[in-house]
Amino acid sequence: MYASIKRPSNTPLTKRQLTAETTSRSTTMSAELPAANRAHHVWDITEVVREIMKQNASDLETLAHCARVSRGLSEPALEVLWEVQHCLDKVLGLLRSSFKKVPCGINRFGLSHHDLVLCDAITDEEWARMLRYARLVRVFVSGEERVDGLAATVLAWRLNGQPLFPNLKQLTWTGSIEGSAMLPLLFSPMLRNVSLSLVTNERPSHNTSAMPPASEYVCGTALAILHSRAPNVIGIELWTSASLCTVDRIVNFRYLSSLNMGPVDDPGAVLELCRSLPRLTELTLDIAYYIGVKPRPTHSQLPETLLYCLRRLTLSGPPGIVVSFVEAVHAPFLHLLDLKFEAVMDLWKRCLEVILARFGASLRNFTAGLEDGREVDNCSFHDWFSSLYNMRGLRQVSIESLYETSLNIVPQDLEDMASAWPQLRFLGLPSSVEDDGSSAFPITALQSLAANCPRLRRLAIPLPHHAPLVGLTLPPVSASQTYLKEICILSGRWPQEMREKCIAYLRLLFPCANTVLMNEEFGDMDDDW
Repeated sequence: MYASIKRPSNTPLTKRQLTAETTSRSTTMSAELPAANRAHHVWDITEVVREIMKQNASDLETLAHCARVSRGLSEPALEVLWEVQHCLDKVLGLLRSSFKKVPCGINRFGLSHHDLVLCDAITDEEWARMLRYARLVRVFVSGEERVDGLAATVLAWRLNGQPLFPNLKQLTWTGSIEGSAMLPLLFSPMLRNVSLSLVTNERPSHNTSAMPPASEYVCGTALAILHSRAPNVIGIELWTSASLCTVDRIVNFRYLSSLNMGPVDDPGAVLELCRSLPRLTELTLDIAYYIGVKPRPTHSQLPETLLYCLRRLTLSGPPGIVVSFVEAVHAPFLHLLDLKFEAVMDLWKRCLEVILARFGASLRNFTAGLEDGREVDNCSFHDWFSSLYNMRGLRQVSIESLYETSLNIVPQDLEDMASAWPQLRFLGLPSSVEDDGSSAFPITALQSLAANCPRLRRLAIPLPHHAPLVGLTLPPVSASQTYLKEICILSGRWPQEMREKCIAYLRLLFPCANTVLMNEEFGDMDDDW
């Protein structure tokens, strides 16, 4: 029945003959199978199988079964299973006869953690198996496990100068400098995004006139090794005060497009650094609040800096320093600006004037986070943010009140927003109302947004007041074309007898939307539609 290779009965098969006979038999058997029992040809396309596995990345059990079924499913399933690793346990666990997990106490979050210690020589068989799976890792996030320096030295000797994960593209490392011996082994030439948070167990000193802490020197050394291994990194995130020993290393990454640093002592040094990064498009900066012996740079000391390629800027820290930083930046193509600092009205108004003059023509997304300050009660939204109405190109606007800071919003404010930002896609307003909505704008004030912002897709607002809907019938709603998909109503709740009527009114205004109610500002969410 099966085709076979003619040969003497007592003659053993060569490897080539065995392969040819096996292929011939499998082809004949496949052809004789009924059409209903044959696998669809789509399973022969590797790219399709890999995409199916990616779509089921969260179902680890199913992927594990696929990895055991056949060679055609095994490789794509293993690629997805090993693509993201959150600790070294799984990788070094393949070296079962060499590495052991030893409990070593409780971490700062109250969870038990362990050390990975070398207890015996690494066998060639286990080493080859470990390298096979290590090649599949693309994203690595460090965990609470620790590997001592001696074990890391042995691994480095076996790797012979090669990285542990040769195809790694994204690395996130958080830990003490005492446990950073494994870090250089993870620097792959394929790396594109790196996040490093190297801290010391000693209490940090904020005396800016003294020598930088040990963690700054370790961070600088790590960046130097990283550049020698992966010079094409495009994104760096660092937990650093931007000391000279760290900043000097970042300058070498000529392809860097995204930089995230904090808590920074000297923002002026960061501006000087950014001037040396010609491809920088995204900058996130957390400026430290403490003040050392050496005085902070004033606005006159911050260098005027042209960042021609900058598109996204995120700043947080002391209000005076943040405003001075904004005043020093010239970015003609800035699209996104995210600011968070204390609620000081004069500084916010001064900052918004600079934003209008510098970035008014290019800015599309604006986020303001008002932290608790001296002026937190009875703040008028118009008095603080009316200058934003002059930026008609805004697509996303989010005003966040953090903690106890509150802003009063009246119906005229919503009318001004709707007329000023006709291209609006997202609007977020601060949730600062009482549980009964007594200090909120009326629900009928949302008509202006429905009528004038046809491209609005998402709305996050405090609970609007239900008073205009008290009665037997709903008020008339003017016909408008709106495709708003989601409404997030923050803080408070309507009276039980008015809840259904309020929801029905929102359905009339935004027929395509889903309402998400939050019982409290940080409470559970319930889908109502």
